[in-house]
Amino acid sequence: MDITYRTEYGILEIEPTGSLEEQDFESLDKEIKHIRETGQELKGILIYTKDFPGYSKFSDLIAHGEFIKTHRDQIRKVALCTDSTAGMLLEVLGENLTAAETKKFAYADKDEAEKWLLS
Repeated sequence: MDITYRTEYGILEIEPTGSLEEQDFESLDKEIKHIRETGQELKGILIYTKDFPGYSKFSDLIAHGEFIKTHRDQIRKVALCTDSTAGMLLEVLGENLTAAETKKFAYADKDEAEKWLLS
């Protein structure tokens, strides 16, 4: 998973590079904690992936759930840029499991997703 914090916008961009694994969520947790500890703003998270990569093992799915549980009240917006049919499910789950406003965009609409995160 590639994780990039775009300081000029306050957006944390996540781009899966393969199946999601527990260490991906550990890295993401560290990055969010670092942003908070350094007093930087986190306006939202942009998840950018053509297809949903899935998980390597069941324990990786559990790690994702723990990540959501830990940070669900700290993230205002999540933009999902994906053409995966799982994106609709993720949008609904995001709205029901977190305080974040969640919206799905087509993979090609990354610019629109960024504008929405900044609005």
